[in-house]
Amino acid sequence: MDTMQSQPVQISLEKSQILKGLAIIPVVLIHYSAYLQGIYTTSKFQLFFIAVDQLGRYCVPLFLLLSGYGLALRYKNEQPIWLAFIKTRLWKLIPLYVLWSVVSYILLSVVPAWQSTGVHQPLWYQLLTGSADYQLYFVILIFQLYAVFPFFLRLVKKYPTLTLILSFMAQLFLFIYYRSYELPNQNNLDGLQYMYFASWS
Repeated sequence: MDTMQSQPVQISLEKSQILKGLAIIPVVLIHYSAYLQGIYTTSKFQLFFIAVDQLGRYCVPLFLLLSGYGLALRYKNEQPIWLAFIKTRLWKLIPLYVLWSVVSYILLSVVPAWQSTGVHQPLWYQLLTGSADYQLYFVILIFQLYAVFPFFLRLVKKYPTLTLILSFMAQLFLFIYYRSYELPNQNNLDGLQYMYFASWS
């Protein structure tokens, strides 16, 4: 009888970065294909494009998972200082985020027909909510995840089982909430639920 204890599977930091890069490719393709008229409705390859689109949507949570995994490996033997950690991480994101938010704001101001909701919110509101363009919610989500990471890492290290149970309960509660929540004249809550880090915990 084999008495050796099974070892947990661990991916190196370098390999997790490669997987993150691979996960980015389908996300980019999904957003690009959204601008191709008729591929999901009238194309003879309609089912193929829909299948690729739906499979590709798993790449966003995979990217988040691998990002969190990489950070956890990096800080496996130390506890990051919150303020220093936030400054370093956000400085990499904010300049490009502001740039592309402003570009989107100007484009939608010049061509109102491109506005998906028909309502052009003030720039400050779009910067706070990541609503200058649909996919920019992701940057706001990353901001939040960076903000809670040091605290979450401490909890995982001290109370791994309890943290897992509480995370599952939070997910269950939010699933029930979003299923029952309705907004007038809005039939999907993608932008609402995706923006909050607790939806991905």
